[in-house]
Amino acid sequence: MTSKRYTNLLAEFCKAAHLDEPEKLIETGQVWVDDMAVNFHYVSDQESEVIQIFIEIAELPWRPEHCYRRLLEFNFLVHRYGTGLVCIAPGSGSVSYALIVRIEMSLTGQDLADILDKGMTQACWIKENYLADQAEEKTQSQFLVPLA
Repeated sequence: MTSKRYTNLLAEFCKAAHLDEPEKLIETGQVWVDDMAVNFHYVSDQESEVIQIFIEIAELPWRPEHCYRRLLEFNFLVHRYGTGLVCIAPGSGSVSYALIVRIEMSLTGQDLADILDKGMTQACWIKENYLADQAEEKTQSQFLVPLA
């Protein structure tokens, strides 16, 4: 079940992001940005409503155990800044960047577009620096994350 506020935010988001067919995003919860699937999920409980945004970065590359460690190190480095976190999708095993956005009355579709833009920047950075073959040769100090 979704709320009217959530569906209105997605419609506003589509307008702000210059995306056609907001009804498709509202129905499927998915949009493609820069060759990455972005999934929106509405979650509510008695206290709050949130939008979970999952940016699918890539399938796990050649050495998953090596990647798991690197991605956990990434989470350790950025968790205190209130940014998103890297996760592994339970079904597919793909690497995703997860953002949680509280639905508040002041939140607009443009805010959602700005949040996604920053998340996409982070997801691309993770893909290039943590999942690329050459990333194995970098030292930990080279993985300090550019926070937007």
